[in-house]
Amino acid sequence: MREFKVVVLGSGGVGKSALTVQFVSGHFMEKYDPTIEDFYRKEIEVDNTPCVLEILDTAGTEQFASMRDLYIKNGQGFIVVYSLTNHQTFQDIKTMRDQITRVKGTDKVPILLVGNKVDLESQREVPTVEGVALAQIWGCSFIESSAKHRTNVNEVFAEIVREMNLRHSTKDREIPWVSGRGWTGQPDPPISHAAAFFYARFFYDRSAKCSSRIQTTLELNFEQEQSQELGAHGKMILERMRELRSSRDRIVPIVANLGKKNASVQIIFSLYSSFSRLIHT
Repeated sequence: MREFKVVVLGSGGVGKSALTVQFVSGHFMEKYDPTIEDFYRKEIEVDNTPCVLEILDTAGTEQFASMRDLYIKNGQGFIVVYSLTNHQTFQDIKTMRDQITRVKGTDKVPILLVGNKVDLESQREVPTVEGVALAQIWGCSFIESSAKHRTNVNEVFAEIVREMNLRHSTKDREIPWVSGRGWTGQPDPPISHAAAFFYARFFYDRSAKCSSRIQTTLELNFEQEQSQELGAHGKMILERMRELRSSRDRIVPIVANLGKKNASVQIIFSLYSSFSRLIHT
């Protein structure tokens, strides 16, 4: 079954989490709680074809803006959300779209423009025609939605799948989060959305909260691990890393007792290699 990595972008308070949670679980988040990052996975059917969406709901506040490049590198499709009750959020997304094209190195990126909070029509600040005009400039689709009333919520995620199918109609391939060669000497395997999420969240915590330059060795043993999914590995590795974040600035990993035939081993090495490169830049 085909899998797609979707990143939801937009300023704080526009309803990114509300849209995502409404789509995934069918309920509306009444209380606004600023997101750092959340990861969701859902199987859907679009145009009679089943697929799996890995959805990354990102932070909208400026203090987390430095993390966007990491998620954009790994994303395949982007839902860019503004609140039609706040014209500033409409202006903000233009910068985000520029960031997407810069990181991807092309403007041929699957993007869906979403004007959320259509249930608050009396408070509208962004006319529909402005959204339509911007979508035409970007060369993408445009939808107005309401997470609260579930208006066009399913259509938002179905449409981004169509955009990705359109852009990736040639041979599909995974987009590696960090390119290069890992400790195995082989090209880095693709890193899952889940791993990128956990990894980048830790990296932000490390860069924001750590000040000391203490080198620490972290020894991990995955001798019994049989899973081919990186998500479980990523969680285990990064949970250990997060335990050290308050007092450690640098982590040098040693991976012990790894079975050579386990395909996930290369991915673990790749993850560590990527981490090593980043902390030395």
